[in-house]
Amino acid sequence: MKGKNFRAGLALLIAFTFSSIVFAQSTSPGRNESQEGEVFKGTVTAIDLLTNSLYVKGKKSEETFRVDPQTRILINNQASKLSDIKKEQKVTVIYRVEGGNKVATVIR
Repeated sequence: MKGKNFRAGLALLIAFTFSSIVFAQSTSPGRNESQEGEVFKGTVTAIDLLTNSLYVKGKKSEETFRVDPQTRILINNQASKLSDIKKEQKVTVIYRVEGGNKVATVIR
């Protein structure tokens, strides 16, 4: 009986150790992710309503995000539209990369 308990405990210890290593690698410093995708913070430099694009300048780069019908836009925690976003507004964009394009999933 003691041998079975020892093996079960050892198996749990190994499983826990392995999952901790995998978790630590997936949350390494420098990667800025949320559960919904990558995160980019910055200031809006332009909004193109014809192409549904949002241009945001961050600390190190300027990025262009495509906005599609599934994009959730929240201004002051209120559901909003792309046309409600103003130039010079500070935003956080959660996005996914799709076909080489950054597609916004959430804009706050």
